[in-house]
Amino acid sequence: MTVESDSNAARSRVLALAALGIATVCFSLVPIVVRVSETGPVATAFWRFAFSILPLLVWLQIAARRDNQRQNEQPQVAPPLANRTLFWISVALACDMILWHAAIASTSVVNSMLIAYSNPIFVALGAWFFLKERFGAQFLIGLMLAMLGSFLLISHGSAAFGAFASGDYLSIMSAALFAVYAVGLRSLRRHFSTLKVITWNTLIPAPLLLITAIALGETIIPQSVGGWSLLLGYAIVVHVVGQGLFTYAFALLPAAFNVVAILGSPVLAAMLGWILLDESMTPLQLLYGLVVLIGIYFAHRGSTLSRTA
Repeated sequence: MTVESDSNAARSRVLALAALGIATVCFSLVPIVVRVSETGPVATAFWRFAFSILPLLVWLQIAARRDNQRQNEQPQVAPPLANRTLFWISVALACDMILWHAAIASTSVVNSMLIAYSNPIFVALGAWFFLKERFGAQFLIGLMLAMLGSFLLISHGSAAFGAFASGDYLSIMSAALFAVYAVGLRSLRRHFSTLKVITWNTLIPAPLLLITAIALGETIIPQSVGGWSLLLGYAIVVHVVGQGLFTYAFALLPAAFNVVAILGSPVLAAMLGWILLDESMTPLQLLYGLVVLIGIYFAHRGSTLSRTA
């Protein structure tokens, strides 16, 4: 029985790591889409959520008819304040999206991604304080390496855009809000299915993003079929697939490891920015990106999770 249980746990962890890896690739596409979109940055974020609503409703219908869901997707009895917490982390996600998408338009791809994603320390502290998660020495080494590589990339990339462009400040605020979202998400995944969480995380931010885009005077409607196609693909690939898999992984992996692992997204985004947007990377930037990836590896090797009653 114990051997079978250990085997199932190992299989679930492998699936969660695979899900997190795919989500990392999906998230790396965000700054590229925002840069080439025919709509404003926050409006682009709105369409990411709006176009995801229909696929999620179809997913809800399919899930409602399934009789034998997997055990790790079965929602537990939620405490009274769980729905309220889910609402507020959805609002935090909306605010994170507003600030981050605005930041992408006013700083480099490298900076917009890495500053916004440089929140593992805050998430680790929040997970330690609120969720009672504990981490091994290897995780801490990996965390420090990943953060060091991130900040070296930030400082190196700032020279071309001036010392701390406005987008850098927006990215810092985005990072703080994402930390709130990540810690809250980890606690809620003990009570709610992936589908319920991602649905709330879509329906609540969408109108907030639209209102903000209108208030900022952004272009809301794309002008061509290609513009619409880009936004539709953005919603399916980044939100339904990427955000869905990221939410799934949070049920099975420590919160702090999840946010360290997705630091791979800025590295991939920087490479795409180099290839597609001509934002070249120097040998030093490539070296710093390698430091981030090494940090992720050590964080994975050293991540452990213990929960107290």
